[in-house]
Amino acid sequence: DERGKVIYYVRVFSGKLRAGDVLHAVNRNVNVRIGRLSIVIGNRFYSVKELPAGNIAAVTLTGRIKVGETLTTKFKELMQPFEEFPYLAEPVVAVSVEPERMRDIHRLEELLYQIASIEPGIWYKIDKETGQIVLAGTGELQLEIAAWRLRESGVEVLFEKPEVVYKETLKRDLTIDVESPNGANKFKFKLLRWKNDKITLEEVSKSIKKVFGMSADIWFIDNTNMNYIANILVENKVLEAERKGIIEGLKSALRNGYIIKEQVRGCGIIIVEAHLSPNPKLRGYQQMFLAAYSCIRKAGEKSALTVVEPLYSVEIMVEYGLENAVLSHLKRRGFRLRQTFDTGFFRVIRGVIPVARTFNLTRELRSITGGRVLYQTSFAGWREVENKLLERLVAKIREEKGLPPLALGLG
Repeated sequence: DERGKVIYYVRVFSGKLRAGDVLHAVNRNVNVRIGRLSIVIGNRFYSVKELPAGNIAAVTLTGRIKVGETLTTKFKELMQPFEEFPYLAEPVVAVSVEPERMRDIHRLEELLYQIASIEPGIWYKIDKETGQIVLAGTGELQLEIAAWRLRESGVEVLFEKPEVVYKETLKRDLTIDVESPNGANKFKFKLLRWKNDKITLEEVSKSIKKVFGMSADIWFIDNTNMNYIANILVENKVLEAERKGIIEGLKSALRNGYIIKEQVRGCGIIIVEAHLSPNPKLRGYQQMFLAAYSCIRKAGEKSALTVVEPLYSVEIMVEYGLENAVLSHLKRRGFRLRQTFDTGFFRVIRGVIPVARTFNLTRELRSITGGRVLYQTSFAGWREVENKLLERLVAKIREEKGLPPLALGLG
């Protein structure tokens, strides 16, 4: 708006929304306060004190959230978030950024937040220990546009060499036993691979019923990373009382991974057994959190995790007679051909290629063809890194992060 604040558009599904309300962001687990509450007619904003269910409002917030967040004023610990909006692209290329002038650091953080709030393909993270700022996007071009926006806003930034965003995933289904640090609480988790390219409450419920022969209480779904958390011990009231610590511990474990300390994707975690202390003082939030957090570490120690790399879907249009040279160059970069056909003017080549092998590819293709080539990419999904490359990749990433070497059971 005219004062530089971000305006969010929200839909009220139940109750009434009032200016000054404190809302809980379910996915981020933070509180935000409604500032200005308005309805929009044409290009004009009309301030109101409250809005009933069914209306779409424009609001300013004292706090930070992203598009797709679920907000609630009541029962925040028991609220099941709406399914997040699915997007066709994920951040797969990351770069470390810093301002040329350190006095611009707070301005840089604010601008990155604004860019990430409106661009689903943009993501950023600030390391609280080192102060490093990492910006990620769907490709080099999107990062260049983000850099241009920062400079247009008066902040000059320094970018390091782009790096690929790798993630972790399960290699197989397995059962994990964990206990709280005080030894008074024990859990048994079943970890299941999620292989579909989308995830919904209905699909998760069907999958769990197929495995266990019974329904489950779905506690959390991550539409971006295809993860979920569920509980089949719905009759355990003590477990329900401590669910917040369990959920946050599992979410944090999935977010931080084990092999390369990166996000885990394609993982379902189901609570199948729970033996909790009858003494409430021995089963507080911290004990629940730490017990649940150890779940992914134990899976990694059992060699049940591996690394996945992002893929681009590639379409190339090249003049006749140059297609063999282009294909030969692409295959040296790990390209897998899916389709090739004629248009009458060009030869079209389609396939997939690891994102890590695409840096400078456009320039090289233009050099090979004398500029007679059109090249475009789109996000195509994730693929497990081959065993022959995995050990070297993990060693490289862990060294860059200052982590000790890790022996992998590749089997």
